[in-house]
Parts: sequence; C-alpha cells; structure tokens
Amino acid sequence: MTPEEGPGPLPGSYGRRPRVYRTMRERNLLDHIRNGRDREKRKRPLERTLFDRVNGLVRAHALDVTFVARLTDPAAEALPEDGDLVRARAKEPFVPPLFSLSGEDEYGVTMAILGTVNNPYLPFATSPEEILLCAPLYRRNPRLGSDALARHHFETLLFAEIAGREIEELRERLRALLKKGVRHGEGHAGLSSLVKRIGKLRRFVASVGSADGGGR
Repeated sequence: MTPEEGPGPLPGSYGRRPRVYRTMRERNLLDHIRNGRDREKRKRPLERTLFDRVNGLVRAHALDVTFVARLTDPAAEALPEDGDLVRARAKEPFVPPLFSLSGEDEYGVTMAILGTVNNPYLPFATSPEEILLCAPLYRRNPRLGSDALARHHFETLLFAEIAGREIEELRERLRALLKKGVRHGEGHAGLSSLVKRIGKLRRFVASVGSADGGGR
C-alpha cells in the first residue's frame, strides 16, 4: 500500500454510509419531530384542572372553613318538596384562571372541597351554590349527561328531579280518582287541578331535559 492510496476500508464496511452521515440524518429527524411537537403544544390551549376550577371559585367568593362545614350539613341540602318547583335558573358564567396562585388557607379550603365533594358533577359547578348541590343532585340522578350539567343550573336540575317524582305521585292520585269515579261537582275541581299540575310539571321537566338516562 502506497501513502497515496491511504488505508483501505474496514472489513465488512463495503456499501455502508459513513457513521457520521447517518448520525447527522438521525439528529435532523429528531429535531424535526421535536419542532413539530412544540408547534402542536403551542396550538393547544392550556388545560385547566379541577383544582384550578375549585380554587378559582374559592378565591372569587372568599370561601372559608364555614363553607366546607356546610358540605356535610344536611340542612344545607334541604329543598322545598312541595310548592311551585317549576322555575329555572340561569347557570352563572365562570372561567377559572389558568394558574392557581392561592394562599395557604385558600389551598386548604380547596383541598377540603375536593376531598368532600367526590362525584363527577363537581367539574361543572360554576358557583358555590352549585358545589353545595353536587351531592344531592348526584344522589337523585347519577346519570345526568354533560350537556345538561353544563347548560342548566344545578338547582334547576334538582327541581326537575323532584318534579319527576311529584309527577308519578300525582298520576297515582289521578288514577285513584278516575277509578273511584268523579261526578260533576264532587271532586271535579280536584281532578282538574291534578291534570293542570301534571301538565305544568311535565313541560318543565321536558324543557330542562334532565331525564337523560333517568328513565322518565
């Protein structure tokens, strides 16, 4: 071998590209993948966690330990079983902050709420009142859809559940009256009142749409 010829190829290296070229190509490919991922991350909006939502409500409404105590107080869940339940409330708009910068007390209240209200309706709460209504609403109907939870105030949904039960009770009374037989002037007014009440309640339940998966 003369000096001009230089060293020959290594054994088994015929037909292969130099290792440095292949390494550069791999590096360029990795850079391309990373850049693509970075672009996708920039396109996607930042996701708010359940902690961010609850903590945002805690801060916005200055909730403290007295509010946490109400979460386990049966009196706080009391709702009128009789009277006029046929009313709807608008859901309060609420956009939680992107970042939760809370003090120690606010953090403690937030964690206490998360630990006490452990059901899938909490992510749809937009006010302290709805946080309080999460548990009774879930107990009455654990199968409400996300559309209903996002669109209607929890009080409206709970009243619709109560109205649904009242409809069944009134229909039983109506069937009993019809079976007994109602002559003109004797129970006719009560029969008419039952029919009107049932119709009003059914229209309310239908407008709310809270019967999704509830069997009514």
